Amino acid sequence: MPRQSERLYIGAGGVPAGTLGRGEENRRDTVFSYNETVGEENAVSLTMPVRLESYNWEYGIHPLFEMHIPEGHLKDELVRRFSKLVRGFDDFSLLGIVGPHQFGRSACSLTEARCNELLARVQDGMTRAMTELSEYRSTHPEFEVVGEKMTAAWSAGLAKSIAVQ
Repeated sequence: MPRQSERLYIGAGGVPAGTLGRGEENRRDTVFSYNETVGEENAVSLTMPVRLESYNWEYGIHPLFEMHIPEGHLKDELVRRFSKLVRGFDDFSLLGIVGPHQFGRSACSLTEARCNELLARVQDGMTRAMTELSEYRSTHPEFEVVGEKMTAAWSAGLAKSIAVQ
């Protein structure tokens, strides 16, 4: 299995069913492995029964997981927004973003290590943006009122992010 940041936890019926990760030899491939304790009733699909051997899929995500990725304009917009922030952004990355917000029997979530890594990036970016905003406010008095409100809103958002960690 690949490193922690390239894994997604897959649940079925509220039970942690297994792990979906990138292939070791080719990052475009994916591998799904069931947890050892998962029972047959918690299989992620009838076409993927619980077994010890991993399910490998070349060049992308297995269709079972791919069907949870948005299509059309929504997908285009998400790709546009995240592709600059996440190196090597692809369908696997997109599944990690939208997976926790799925309805139905299957669920997908990021590992704690990946969440902490992304949160640290957000904190760093917000801290730099607040510093730049403060410098801009000091040299442009006409921006003071709006800048003060932005700083307060950003500070509150950053405090919430840190509290979650």
